Amino acid sequence: MRPSLLFSAISIGFLGLGLSAQTATTISPKSGATIGNSNNNFPYSWVPTRYQQIFDYDSFTHGNQPFVMKGVRYRMNKSFANGRYGGKTVTLSMWLGDAAKGVTAASFSRTFDSNINQTTKKMVIKKKAFLMPKLSNQNFDIKIPFDSGSAFVFIPTKKIALVQEVINWGNNNSNRFFTYPLVAMRVASSTKRETSRLYAYNFNQGSGSYRTNGTFSGCRNLKNGLPSHYSNLTDLKVGGAGYYLYGYSRLAKAPSFLVLGVKSLNVPIFGKGCFLKNDLVLVFTGVAQNNSLGYVRFNLPIPNLPSLANAKFYSQLWFAQLTSSGPYFYASRGLMVTIGDGKTKTPDQYKVATGASTGYGLITQFHN
Repeated sequence: MRPSLLFSAISIGFLGLGLSAQTATTISPKSGATIGNSNNNFPYSWVPTRYQQIFDYDSFTHGNQPFVMKGVRYRMNKSFANGRYGGKTVTLSMWLGDAAKGVTAASFSRTFDSNINQTTKKMVIKKKAFLMPKLSNQNFDIKIPFDSGSAFVFIPTKKIALVQEVINWGNNNSNRFFTYPLVAMRVASSTKRETSRLYAYNFNQGSGSYRTNGTFSGCRNLKNGLPSHYSNLTDLKVGGAGYYLYGYSRLAKAPSFLVLGVKSLNVPIFGKGCFLKNDLVLVFTGVAQNNSLGYVRFNLPIPNLPSLANAKFYSQLWFAQLTSSGPYFYASRGLMVTIGDGKTKTPDQYKVATGASTGYGLITQFHN
């Protein structure tokens, strides 16, 4: 083929795609083009997050023409469009791509990489900070343009959903979430799903976990109050200087005993349905607050020793109700606690979504 004919063919191809220039914008889901029925902070004003939104091929307002996408825009929820919310900077990366075979807004995987055809996945924003503006209107004025020279051509006639992936790397609010709800759309389960979302994040980076040790839920005091027992999560990690265990006696000023051990037990004690849930390696004493809840807290700083990562220990709270005939002892559930390694993950390391919403997502305006 002569060069002149080759360039003519290329020009004709791009001219065909250029039909989308007749429409400067397109909105999905189209059921929310006028106004949505919900709002959400994911992913732009949340903690560092990996996020995907799936848009079915027929969920766009512009119809079946190819569309050259060069940026996205959003609207502020009406209850917050008063000029008081925003002003924070968020660092983002973004990709667009065709959905993998069989993936639609109604049927998708919790594994992020399984939803997108990797051969079509294109980075449209490498990594850039965007200011979330303070708005007093509900126009599409929250603007996130793609990098210069970056565009994605979406072709609805292929009948393949579009997948948008966003990495929220963090913000200038100490990477904490801030109130900035964008307009979203939720459709009933009986209605065709136009868009869906999935996401992964962790409020307690590097922290461990805890769960109930066995099935014992506690034994009650003489006023029928059932005590409770919990672990702090934020500092449940190597070097967690602010770590603590806490609970509620359901009795004002009850003498309190925190029992720590390294072995799980299930020993009936005091003959009234109470069970000792772990061995007695350490015992700490305190007094519950002077109210009906009886809050009590024990501070237990965790040393900065890497060898403690993933170490487990057991805990239980015991309380004494003072009576004329002597103390009446009752207990909370037991806990099995695992210490975290203190290491943080960047959001791109999340492989599997921690949450998903079918038939729900941000109302997104794409522009060319």
